[in-house]
Amino acid sequence: MTKLLVLSLITGAIVICGNASYSVNADTITPENTGVYEEVDEEGDEDYEEDPKARLFPDLQNHWAKTLVWWAIGSQFMVGYEDGSFRPDQSITEAEFLKLYYLSYGYPKATSFGEEWTAAPYRMAKMWKHPVTGLQYQVARFTPITRMNAARLVASGLGVNYNEVDSVIYLLGNELLPLPNEPTLAGFRGNVPLTRVEAIEWMRMLKLKGVYTVSPRPEERSERKLLPPLPEQGTGLKDFETFPVSDRDFGIADSGRNLFIDFGSSRGLVEKHYGDSTGQDVFNYEMYNEISVHYDTAGRLDSWKIDTDVEKGGPIRTGTFGNIRPGVSTMADVLKAYGTYVAVSNNYGIVVSYWFENNDGVYEPRLSPFEIENMENGFCIGFGIDKQSLKVESILISTAQQAQYPRD
Repeated sequence: MTKLLVLSLITGAIVICGNASYSVNADTITPENTGVYEEVDEEGDEDYEEDPKARLFPDLQNHWAKTLVWWAIGSQFMVGYEDGSFRPDQSITEAEFLKLYYLSYGYPKATSFGEEWTAAPYRMAKMWKHPVTGLQYQVARFTPITRMNAARLVASGLGVNYNEVDSVIYLLGNELLPLPNEPTLAGFRGNVPLTRVEAIEWMRMLKLKGVYTVSPRPEERSERKLLPPLPEQGTGLKDFETFPVSDRDFGIADSGRNLFIDFGSSRGLVEKHYGDSTGQDVFNYEMYNEISVHYDTAGRLDSWKIDTDVEKGGPIRTGTFGNIRPGVSTMADVLKAYGTYVAVSNNYGIVVSYWFENNDGVYEPRLSPFEIENMENGFCIGFGIDKQSLKVESILISTAQQAQYPRD
């Protein structure tokens, strides 16, 4: 699991490459709009003052949800249009929403050669009996989907069968969607079309709540008496919330939050506590009881990890200074301890990773390692989460360089 965690931290990043050539597959509004938008710097001029993201989608430059959208793009859940725009506030069509929804669970488009792009998502909707109008009426695929109809689709993918109104109650009551200022049916604005950026917000909240599997809708209606009450105003998880971290957050602590090994400690201090190493793993980490440690060329700890999959005997008592321990803490505990300004991925199980850049002693959050300007000052706190129990399975705390290139 630790190996998969490291791989996820690498592959889950948003890759933006200076002035290099890039191409983006376009989302589509009509069956005819299936082109590819490409932008190539033919001159080869280097202008590092210009944000390459802004060059790709200028309409995101000053948008309030810019970070949210780039999370979706980096996760390969959504792309832009062939004219170079993203159109965050445009209404999302039923087909676009269906495609985004299934991609967020890792299901590929799986289209046959020459097949129109909406075919695969609608095949999956039919297989899982998810309620979409476009199965009966082709024109509905390219019509904006309302917030209420989108809510019914999401609820059905969670394995319940409610009508539109009860689906909204189910999702709001369980706080599985971003809560409106007024968490009521009226405040939800169910008859209003869902926008592209709102759709991303929904997928992001589902991931933060640990929803990483999609289920078929049952044949029979779900019981209304099982519906939760609507939440109170002002409650609900806040996305992209940051909590300050310090040097202590990268060290090794016991279950009482007592730090006993600082990040950057010598090999001698580590082995004074854990004893001699039993050997190295494939990433050149020294393996000890409960924990594995990587040392830099000066013999200083620059990365450590814990993995519950390795049978080392006895309960794991060590963890982070935020008191996150494998087999004990949950994904909700992680978000409570470190905030929601986090990269989330389900490429190799659930992985949540926090990236930081140390600027004059202040650890500034970054959403991916490619947002770190000076990698020598970059750090990572990552967790592998079990999909079923949502408990922490593994921990990786490391310099950004060691997290990116674990064989060095």
